Amino acid sequence: MSELFTYKFRKMPVRIVRLDNGKNYFVIRDICNILGFSNPNRILAQYTENVPLYERIRTPGGLQVVRLVPREDVERILAPNNGRKALLLERWLKKEIFPKLEEVESVYSFLAEHLAFMQEIMSVPIEEQPDVIFCLPDLPVCIDRRKVKK
Repeated sequence: MSELFTYKFRKMPVRIVRLDNGKNYFVIRDICNILGFSNPNRILAQYTENVPLYERIRTPGGLQVVRLVPREDVERILAPNNGRKALLLERWLKKEIFPKLEEVESVYSFLAEHLAFMQEIMSVPIEEQPDVIFCLPDLPVCIDRRKVKK
């Protein structure tokens, strides 16, 4: 299930959807509305080589299908546009939004790595596991196999 986050840039929404894989995508319609572009498809064709990614999200008007783009495409759209709104939006994204997204993505990545490790360990029956103590790096979790009751 994807998560939707809405931020405000000068009272205009910037919606970001985090998909199940932990990656964040921007609703291109929001970026185009802020910049004053009426046709997101034309802008994407002009500035990016984006493969369409669509997601159904809940909006005040009900479920809507929206076109999503990764951060890289937002940066490609903003780079050649030197208007005041584009510069302010780019500055706001770099200062406020991108650091938040990077932090969350790194947490997702960290948890995914450790989840894979734990799934691998749990796939071996406990009777066949060696008597060892192991700790997960960066987590305050240690398991002493010798103290697990059989």
